Amino acid sequence: MSKSLGNVIAPSEINDKYGAEILRLWVASSDYTGEISLGEKILRELLTLIAASETRSASCLPTPATSTSRKMPSLLKKWLNWIAGPLPA
Repeated sequence: MSKSLGNVIAPSEINDKYGAEILRLWVASSDYTGEISLGEKILRELLTLIAASETRSASCLPTPATSTSRKMPSLLKKWLNWIAGPLPA
């Protein structure tokens, strides 16, 4: 894409169509040592990656019907806090 050629995608369009998470993932996965590319194909691939990650994460979490341990909720809370918590210094 080139701004001078006019074939750019506005961030607001991406946000409206795909959501902010896709932009965050694209920025985090971009290689800044070379030219940075963005297009519909890249966004679709990132959406597939997000969907697969969500599916894998959901399959790791126990449901109340399948949980046999009373400690599971506390372990789950610790795991979620570890995932969502701040990164160590």
